[in-house]
Amino acid sequence: MVMAETESGTYTWRILLCTRDGEELLAFNRPSGICLPTLSISRHERTAGALNEAARRQWQTKTVCVAPLNIEDLGENPDDARYQVMEVLHPEDLSRLAPRTTNIAP
Repeated sequence: MVMAETESGTYTWRILLCTRDGEELLAFNRPSGICLPTLSISRHERTAGALNEAARRQWQTKTVCVAPLNIEDLGENPDDARYQVMEVLHPEDLSRLAPRTTNIAP
């Protein structure tokens, strides 16, 4: 899945949305495999503020951008794959976004 700038001048980010303790992470089980949620923002906006606002609008939750995550050696152009680690301010919001959960940790 390529995350490139669209013709409308936006970037799509793959989001690692977790709780403060890092024990929960939002991911979706799709026929193609486990997928991270995505948010799209204008390429002209400040990343952290715009992603927090997009999360509020799209998911009705308050978040904090922790840091971008640069993943090398994925065979993707770094300009096409953008990752951001974000934290929900209220852990119960993850349960609301994904009411069915599965523990994938050992």
